[in-house]
Amino acid sequence: MNFIKNLLKKKSVIGLIVIAAAVGGYYIYKNATQAPATTRYVTAAAAKGTISVSVSGTGQVASTNQVNVNPQVGSTIIALPITVGQKVSAGDIIARLDQTNLQQTLRNDQASLDSAKLSLQKLQEPASALTLLQAQNALAQAQTAKQNAQTALTNAYENGSTAVTNAFLDLPNIMTGLQDVLMGSEASRSQQNLDFYANAIRAYNQSADDYRNKAFNSYQTAVKTYNKNFSDFKNITSASTNDQITAIINETDATAGTIAEAIKDSASLVQLYNDMLTQNNVKPIALATTQLNQLNNFTSTVNGHLSSLSNVQQTILSSQNTITASQQSIAEKQANIAQLTAGPDALDIKSAQLNIEKAQNAFLNDQQTLSYYTVRAPFSGSIAVLPVSLGQQVSSGTTIATLIADQQVANVSLNETDVAKVKIGQKATLAFDAIDGLIITGEVSSIDLIGTVSQGVVSYNVKIVFDTQDDRIKAGMSVSAAIITKTDVDVLYVPNAAVKTQGTQSYVQVLTNGQPVRTNVVTSLANDTYTEITSGLNEGDEVVTQTITSSAAKTTSASGTSILGGGALRGATGGGGFRGN
Repeated sequence: MNFIKNLLKKKSVIGLIVIAAAVGGYYIYKNATQAPATTRYVTAAAAKGTISVSVSGTGQVASTNQVNVNPQVGSTIIALPITVGQKVSAGDIIARLDQTNLQQTLRNDQASLDSAKLSLQKLQEPASALTLLQAQNALAQAQTAKQNAQTALTNAYENGSTAVTNAFLDLPNIMTGLQDVLMGSEASRSQQNLDFYANAIRAYNQSADDYRNKAFNSYQTAVKTYNKNFSDFKNITSASTNDQITAIINETDATAGTIAEAIKDSASLVQLYNDMLTQNNVKPIALATTQLNQLNNFTSTVNGHLSSLSNVQQTILSSQNTITASQQSIAEKQANIAQLTAGPDALDIKSAQLNIEKAQNAFLNDQQTLSYYTVRAPFSGSIAVLPVSLGQQVSSGTTIATLIADQQVANVSLNETDVAKVKIGQKATLAFDAIDGLIITGEVSSIDLIGTVSQGVVSYNVKIVFDTQDDRIKAGMSVSAAIITKTDVDVLYVPNAAVKTQGTQSYVQVLTNGQPVRTNVVTSLANDTYTEITSGLNEGDEVVTQTITSSAAKTTSASGTSILGGGALRGATGGGGFRGN
């Protein structure tokens, strides 16, 4: 029993070895007998002709062969020369709309255009002798104004120096007098005058010390300011610059102001002393009246100097401003004369020309709009419905008349992307599901202005008028339309399958000596079948549209039996694209 089991186990192993040997032998045999792979290329010749791009849509032949005639503008109907049942031809007038407002706009457009042309004409004319003389006179006036201002500024500096000198003829005496009024001891040998005045009225007025301290502090400030100003004044010479003179004028004005403040505060203290004693039936000392008169005289003198210094400051500032303004004016006048002499600037002429173009475009646009006020029949037919009346106000969506066409119309639905490429008057080809092989041409006659939304998708209805009639075409039949949106004539093109892209570069493979050679090309218009080539190829170049790789097994006989057999796949190696005229 064990022997049999061992034998079975060995048989399993032997069986696996036999199977592995058989499989390996098969692949060795296959590799030994298989023929090498062969590659064939399907090509097409680059050809010249016409290539067109179209958008496609489906729809139905109009069940009543009728259209609603709508105006493109809103206005009042002033003429309605049609009746129900009347026959009309394409282009016949359906209605006239009031165009009064647009006529006024056109007149305004014409006036604007004329004005723009006159502006350019005036700009291109050379400057007249009178204009040039006026510009030269204006320049001379600006130069005179500058010279006068410079003279006034020079005089102002001289007057300023004199005003400062005059001030320092009086200010030393005023400062000495002010010191005597406050710091002297004529009122009482035991104390200074300002303390005497404050002490004498302290019992009558609680603000006595405030007046005293204010007078003292103002005086101290005036002394400090005066001493520095006087030191700076002594450094001024005939060689001093205008800036130095301006600085001493400003400083002296400020010093006179602090001295005037000190005089005022001193007079307030002495006056308070007089008033308080008089109110309390006490006779003030005579010195107080004398000092008040002296302080009043000081005030008059200082105010005179302040007025002189202020006038000088204003004259200097005004003269400087006038000089600056005159310099700017002179530059402008000189530039104006140079421009008048040289003639108009190229940019000015370009700007004037653009204004003319803008006015002309507005005029032409309104002229185009004017044609919309005459509503015409889009095709020949009969008036079926006339829902409006003379004098009625209509909008661009109002149906003025329903026109039954003498020829059939296809209503085709296009999506919002395709309808943007379609225009009235474009040609189309039409095919019918019910009539095998029938293809007729037509022309776009109208396009919906407002789309229809269904389940979030916007579609637009396009009407296509048939160029020819066929009795087999019935109302309600399904129709497929291809509207030609662009056509290039006599251009080089290849099948789409030949064009490949890598990144932004397009290329084809040109079959040269039996081998494909990559050639970069520039493409243009393309449809579902062909692509226009604008650069990189010549007419007649064979381009690869398909690569076919095939292999053929070798036939080996053993004992008179064919083990494997087969033949090579033969593919087309040539071909031509659509060849136009």
